[in-house]
Amino acid sequence: MNKRKDEAELKKDAYYFPHFSNARGDRKLKRVVKELGVEGYGIYFMLLEVLRDQSDFTFPMEDIDLLADEFNTSEQKVKIVICNYELFTVDDYMFFSIKFNEFMQPYLSMKEQRRKAGIKSGEIRALMAKTPEEEKRDSPQVYIIRCFNEKEEFIKIGATKGTISKRYSGHLPYDYEVLRQIFTNEQHALEKELHGLFFDYKLKPNIKFSGDAECYNVCILTEVVNYNPDVRFSHERVFKQCLNENEQSKVKESKVKEKKQTSSFVLPLLTEVKAYCKERNNNIDSETFIDFYSSKGWMIGKNKMKDWKAAVRTWEKSSTNSSGRSPKLKIGTLSEDTTYEGY
Repeated sequence: MNKRKDEAELKKDAYYFPHFSNARGDRKLKRVVKELGVEGYGIYFMLLEVLRDQSDFTFPMEDIDLLADEFNTSEQKVKIVICNYELFTVDDYMFFSIKFNEFMQPYLSMKEQRRKAGIKSGEIRALMAKTPEEEKRDSPQVYIIRCFNEKEEFIKIGATKGTISKRYSGHLPYDYEVLRQIFTNEQHALEKELHGLFFDYKLKPNIKFSGDAECYNVCILTEVVNYNPDVRFSHERVFKQCLNENEQSKVKESKVKEKKQTSSFVLPLLTEVKAYCKERNNNIDSETFIDFYSSKGWMIGKNKMKDWKAAVRTWEKSSTNSSGRSPKLKIGTLSEDTTYEGY
């Protein structure tokens, strides 16, 4: 059942890439249609579909014959569409579309954010499954909730005689999710005990509200949700969790920096690429260049990049506009004088 669901999701994902309704008005595509007819136009968009199906949006030139068979056309026509109209860039035996990659970036970013949110939501649901769902019970309790908005999230520990929804009806400037409720007539004593245990992990929310002094770093989530007065509380476990969430990125950056120093190829900074492009007076978008090769792991085909400046010069040649018709098998990419924001 899960396998069928995964296959369905993969098929659904493969359907999507932006196709602009006025693409046929582009100067370069008009030239394609004039020289190759509607068949050339169809080859162009079928090539985009092929690129969309690849994990890194590139395809090897050595397999063009296979695409020709699939498209039911000649290998020569496919190569002409790729190389003659500045619609694609050929880089070390692979071809791709810089504009296509730019248009796909927002979609990929949103997809990654949803993936991470789904993982976190699943972890929270798993924790919630360990406790009874008694949100509506109107009785004394200690509650543990996760408060969040687009900019921050934190854990709130509190006590109430009634329901949580009544306690914060219209008074909590955050969305919240109930993680655990402990029903007891000694709610204030238990609340005080929990505040004492997690005192070192207090957090001040950016938005003030009644009870904002009872908020904590999300790294205590597992410990506080699974709190058991008969089990000794472990500051070490919480500290490790905080390290994972707050310091892990710094540790990773340190390792990457160390690796850069020992590697023969040093990843360029955005400022370095901008400076080099300015020095060469070209029209390469430095951020697009960085994003593209970062998504490929700084690989060119199957090989690790050795000289990023050489790659810039390749893009520079590809993005240089030619006057009139493009010579046969000239490699190119879209310029800024097109009539639509296409690929």
